[in-house]
Amino acid sequence: MRRCIAAVLLVLSLEALAAGRLSAAVADDRVDTIRLPSNGLADEVATEIGAEKRRPWKCCDSPLCSRSIPPRCRCMDAVEHCDEACTRCEASQSDSSKHVCNDRYHGWPGPNCTDPDDIPSGPGVSGPPVVSQATEAGEETSVVGGEEKPRPWKCCDEAICTMSFPPICFCRDRVKKCAKTCNKCDKDESDASRHVCGDSYFGWPGPRCTNPDDGHVPSGPGVSGPPVVGQEAAVSEEIAVDGEKPRPWKCCDQTLCTRSAPPTCFCHDKVKKCPKTCKNCLKDESGTSLRVCGDPYFGWPGPKCHKI
Repeated sequence: MRRCIAAVLLVLSLEALAAGRLSAAVADDRVDTIRLPSNGLADEVATEIGAEKRRPWKCCDSPLCSRSIPPRCRCMDAVEHCDEACTRCEASQSDSSKHVCNDRYHGWPGPNCTDPDDIPSGPGVSGPPVVSQATEAGEETSVVGGEEKPRPWKCCDEAICTMSFPPICFCRDRVKKCAKTCNKCDKDESDASRHVCGDSYFGWPGPRCTNPDDGHVPSGPGVSGPPVVGQEAAVSEEIAVDGEKPRPWKCCDQTLCTRSAPPTCFCHDKVKKCPKTCKNCLKDESGTSLRVCGDPYFGWPGPKCHKI
């Protein structure tokens, strides 16, 4: 009887000892399995909390950005060589000799290549500085990179802007004389006595000419423009109602649209051949064999060629 009891106690003690070792092993295993985030995730987390991350391009003329603040941007510029910071350098669909960086950057897209005034960048930056109004009415200036730059026009009725935030705007008003701040004053093709300013402006287009009461409207790169309703879209005689006339392009990455609803849009994509629906197929000013459709379209610009 005593031997039986001793054997039972021995078995129980061995089981308790084995269970203790197993618990310790499980605890040790749990400690060992704790892992810090991988390098990629850590970089992403650091980026989200505001750490500065180098842009995949030095400058960009054709940014595609989300409307978030700060935005997520891609640069659709077709270049000979991508920047060293670009990890996804792919051949351009419109020109096989060029390349496009398909990296996305969480932050402002940076300076234009044609206008190298830098702006704040990085995910922790809330945007470029806000415009300050000059003392003289209509001559408002934007502050970009610490340098004041006036708009190329005093007012504009037919403003065409990109959908980026802040936008890049053009003014298609036909005037007798361009403003002094306009560097590229072109003759209007339909009326030799009129002129159109060919300059672009990084920021909101400012007040209208036909409604001077809008002179107080914010117009700088860091200011969100108010909604515009019922703006006339008399850009040319080729305008058609959305749905009654096919778009002059199948898809478009570089759209320039008025702020009306529906807008009047242009597509500045450089392509080898314009679609059959494009009536005004123009040669690219850069001297290449590429072409740009000059037709306006009264309606939404349609799908993008490159999905973000």
